[in-house]
Amino acid sequence: MYEIQDQPHRLHRTYVAPDGQRRMDTRPDEALRTAGLEDVARYWASASGGSSAAVSRTVDGCVTHGPDARVDCIYATENLLPAVLDVDVIAVPLTESDHHIVRMVLDGEVLTDILTRPNGAKLPAT
Repeated sequence: MYEIQDQPHRLHRTYVAPDGQRRMDTRPDEALRTAGLEDVARYWASASGGSSAAVSRTVDGCVTHGPDARVDCIYATENLLPAVLDVDVIAVPLTESDHHIVRMVLDGEVLTDILTRPNGAKLPAT
């Protein structure tokens, strides 16, 4: 495990596991997915056959902040996933931000159809 030197970042990105070892904190992701939300990039990269670039790192590794990590995500309910056309990560120079940009492209017509269906009904399978 990367030793994160910066204490605030260590607090934000890790937790102490029951065995006393510090682990990268994936619990917020697990909580959102357990609540029924989908990680759009993970969906795009696997279920839809999209590019693995969708799940690229969003923070570059460094001694003070830890390893490369994917900490920025977009979550959506399952019924919105058919509107996703693409997900990727746009690299941003460190001089501008320490996070990269996660971009999701949606099909406006499909999204409109989803949002105007009564009670959020799912689209029929194609």
